Amino acid sequence: MNRISALVITLCLLCCAIVQAQDKEGFVPVAAGENLAGETLPGNRLVAIAYGAILVALIAWIASVAARSRKVEDELAALRERLEKRG
Repeated sequence: MNRISALVITLCLLCCAIVQAQDKEGFVPVAAGENLAGETLPGNRLVAIAYGAILVALIAWIASVAARSRKVEDELAALRERLEKRG
């Protein structure tokens, strides 16, 4: 298992090195005062959408856990009832 992990890590590092070697342009900073119209994103809207998606996922997860918990409680109550009838 350790050999496989070492091999996977080595391959990942090798791939990263290859990708970096292919990047010949590199980072080119934008000069102060340059505002490229096609390069802007609506940050406020994207943040609101991201938080909304997280909130929806969280609510769905909580509802799922509550439903499963209710099912387990019902099964436990039925089991207790069966045990009381037996003895």
